[in-house]
Amino acid sequence: STLQTFANNSSSSKGASLNIYDDSFGGGDQTSINEWYLTPGFNLPINSHYVATFDIALTEFNTTTAATLGSDDQVQLLISSDGGATWHTLKTWDATTSISNTGEPVVVDLSAYEGNIQLGFWGTNGPVGDPDDTEFFFDNFTVECMDLSGCPQDYSGANRLTGIQTLDAVYQSAGTIESDQVINASAHVDYNATTEISLLENFEVKAGAIFHAFIDGCDN
Repeated sequence: STLQTFANNSSSSKGASLNIYDDSFGGGDQTSINEWYLTPGFNLPINSHYVATFDIALTEFNTTTAATLGSDDQVQLLISSDGGATWHTLKTWDATTSISNTGEPVVVDLSAYEGNIQLGFWGTNGPVGDPDDTEFFFDNFTVECMDLSGCPQDYSGANRLTGIQTLDAVYQSAGTIESDQVINASAHVDYNATTEISLLENFEVKAGAIFHAFIDGCDN
């Protein structure tokens, strides 16, 4: 596990990476990979709806070339609510998972948890000696509160998103989202609508901000 430029792109900022490879391919003993990255602890309030958001990428080792994990290689995102004594899997990436070599956003629901939690990324190469030598990257990791008003039919007209957005947020709609927000450099903001997202005149994302827009509806 190391820190290096995200997706081996020299113009990207540094992110975390897991090098997953099998040195027994073609003969020899397999070196077991059992790598962890642990987050700091978080305290999630009762009756809240938090999500973990981050970006991932997968490449061949030390290149920007697209890759696939080996037949029994895995990377998991896990959560612990007892100080690391036990861990529960939230999401798994394996040989069946298509992962962008340039980067893609991930949002993981944490609404089933409250109180003190910790998250961790774990990677393994398994016992099978595959020829793959890959790097799994993750960056821009945050734990943030979603819009607590539920999933409104629309953010449009008088109910459009407006003003200066300085905090991290996820806005979801069962219909459309209209916005003329200014998203400040410190913010990571996601829009998620079912039918349409309209970025109106004066909408702006300041340099340094992170903004994503998705058409896949509430809780997706």
